[in-house]
Amino acid sequence: MKAFILFVLFIFTSNTFSQNVPHLFELRGLEDSLGNTHLFYRYGSSSLLWYTCWSKSIYHLDINNKIDTLFVRDESSFIYPHGCFGISYNDYDFYSNDPSRYISVGFDYEVEPWVTILRYDGPVYVQAGTNATEVEISNQSQDLLYMVVDETALFKSTDSGLTWIIDQDSLAWIDYAMISLSKNDDTQIYGVDDNKLVRSEDEGQSYIIVDNSEWSDNTDLFYDADGQHIYGMYTDQDYFTQTVTSKIFVSNDNGNPFSWLNTVTHNVPIRFAHDNLQSGEVYYSLQKDIYKSTDYANSFEHYKQLDRNITGLYKKPGTDILYASTMFRIYEITPDSMYVIKSLPIPDEVFNYYPLAIGNKWVYTQEVHE
Repeated sequence: MKAFILFVLFIFTSNTFSQNVPHLFELRGLEDSLGNTHLFYRYGSSSLLWYTCWSKSIYHLDINNKIDTLFVRDESSFIYPHGCFGISYNDYDFYSNDPSRYISVGFDYEVEPWVTILRYDGPVYVQAGTNATEVEISNQSQDLLYMVVDETALFKSTDSGLTWIIDQDSLAWIDYAMISLSKNDDTQIYGVDDNKLVRSEDEGQSYIIVDNSEWSDNTDLFYDADGQHIYGMYTDQDYFTQTVTSKIFVSNDNGNPFSWLNTVTHNVPIRFAHDNLQSGEVYYSLQKDIYKSTDYANSFEHYKQLDRNITGLYKKPGTDILYASTMFRIYEITPDSMYVIKSLPIPDEVFNYYPLAIGNKWVYTQEVHE
């Protein structure tokens, strides 16, 4: 029993440490109209525990021009004795794949939290609850957007996010109103209710169940180039029990009911990427390792191994280039090469946590008692 208690304590301490030390996480990518790659990553402390303020701003790395700039500031400051005050952005999207034309949503916390919306041309003011967690721009019309507020409320904009409307009386009010606006058909909105994947085709007024498996509201959906396969991926972590569940699902019939299959399950965080020009090609990371599939996530083979656990993946469409991030580095990876394109400073806390001096040795031993 003592060994078990010590093990749990070590895991909790290690995870808390890794969350609070400034590091790189959440890697996303975008191809502009000229085919140039733009990476967006968060750097800071990802912990949102009640006793810590947050610092997780988003940065923009322009690969072609080798320019790295602050994209959206996301941080708070502690004001005694009231606590943490600041602005946080949970999600963002781009108009016509233009990195300079974006919309981001989240919350602004001063005396009380309220929804904040920031477009590339300035803030948008709405009276809409406390926290916006998801925003999606239609692939078919850049004027059509949907936004989730306080998990259950689904807001709609038909003027590129300048104004937002909600029909309070007609919404279905499920557990999580939208995890994805379909890239194939913007009349289809996917959500999660009672841990089941559901879909609406009437702007959130009603939903049907499309899969009865265990799903999380932390799910992302990715749409294959063939217009038929859809991939679902989530990693859920319980900070109190320190348990993690990660799953990958795939539908071979455009997300319709009874077409979903759970192909990957792990008890550690994973990251996912797909090539949206090359049908069937997907990747996921498992700690330091990257696995690749060319058969729509039905089977995987080992592809690459990095030196640290992977925090994000992005596949450059139609090429053999894969980008991967770890806590302090971003890599550009091809089948024959792997090199660092961005290196971030390692905080002193990392070295202080593992106190070593020249000449020191760490010795690991194991004892088994029958």
